[in-house]
Amino acid sequence: MWLFYLATLNISDKNDPQKVFIQWHGMANTSCPSSAVLVSAGATSSNAIYLDVNTPANKITAAVNNVTGTRTANTPRMDTQCRLQATTNIFGKILNGVPADGSVCKTKYNPQDVTGEFLHIEQKEGARSNWDLWSKAINIAFPLT
Repeated sequence: MWLFYLATLNISDKNDPQKVFIQWHGMANTSCPSSAVLVSAGATSSNAIYLDVNTPANKITAAVNNVTGTRTANTPRMDTQCRLQATTNIFGKILNGVPADGSVCKTKYNPQDVTGEFLHIEQKEGARSNWDLWSKAINIAFPLT
């Protein structure tokens, strides 16, 4: 865990305006009844980040739904009942402006500082095992230029 954290933190320092960091997580089939996939930017459902269709969270959500042909993926704004929003995720908080020091665990992010470069993707079992879905969705949302 610590080595992953250090490596990710080092990579996050690179000045690339199009960088996106995805953390993949599995959720129980009983979690979030309205969502097979929940895509969060590490922010609550009321955050303005979810209003912009061009943010990574909305792009990957739209891509998943495009590939499946149904509303399989949601953001916290679309599924306000799901609490798996990653608002306490340490790496998400760092990317969303909380200083990477000893206080990061206890410090809340400022909603205005949410960058969109952190994606926390919670998936139920069917989505987790669907590699074809994720390959297509990632390529649609983030095409190589």
